[in-house]
Amino acid sequence: MRIRLWNAFASNNSGSYTIVGTFHDAATAKAVAAELQSLCDAECEWQRRQWNPASRGGPRPVASLARQLDPDAKDLPGPDADDDQWPDLSFAEPPRVTHTSHQVVLHAPYTVTMPRMLGQLLYQRGGRVDVELDHAHELVVVDHQFWAEWNDPDRERRLNGALAALLEPGSPLRQHAEAEVEPVVRLEEKAGPMVRALAVYSDLVGGVAAMTQLAAAHGLQLQIRLLEAEPGDPLRPWR
Repeated sequence: MRIRLWNAFASNNSGSYTIVGTFHDAATAKAVAAELQSLCDAECEWQRRQWNPASRGGPRPVASLARQLDPDAKDLPGPDADDDQWPDLSFAEPPRVTHTSHQVVLHAPYTVTMPRMLGQLLYQRGGRVDVELDHAHELVVVDHQFWAEWNDPDRERRLNGALAALLEPGSPLRQHAEAEVEPVVRLEEKAGPMVRALAVYSDLVGGVAAMTQLAAAHGLQLQIRLLEAEPGDPLRPWR
């Protein structure tokens, strides 16, 4: 009798891409988010034109912006650049952008990587890159921290109101969360009281946008942190 054993791994060459930048003021964050979304829309349109020989070519939007950011750059993405510089739109969803009061979030659910000039753009517009999850294969955890100014006389009421809203069965948090991953919501004391909510979203951009609206409705600031989860229950460390 002959027995053969194989140990193999799936050939999954793509994952998600997310970059988060922080700015000093809300107006700049909003403007940069709009600029990034406009860039993504223009680049996706350019990519689709390359499918048709009659419309192929023309200046590539991300290359044009990269040249503006660094006129001396030698590795500008062009018409013949590797496909891993942008999601394959024949089956992948286009990148989308949202923002909180001071942060900008760009997310592509399925890609190999994205152009490095995205980080350059955030810095050149006066921001900082909080995190870049390049080619994440595991689920992405979004850690929301809702807080009020320390001298706000309504701080306790605002935080309790947000906590109650997040815990409701039909809350926006649960509406956007992955059905298999129960969110974690609690009141914490960390350099002052804050409401903390951790979740994994089926639509990351939609979930962050909904939490931004919830924070604004309760007069709170929202800070988000992202990380790639470990296999298994992605929120296990916080349960």
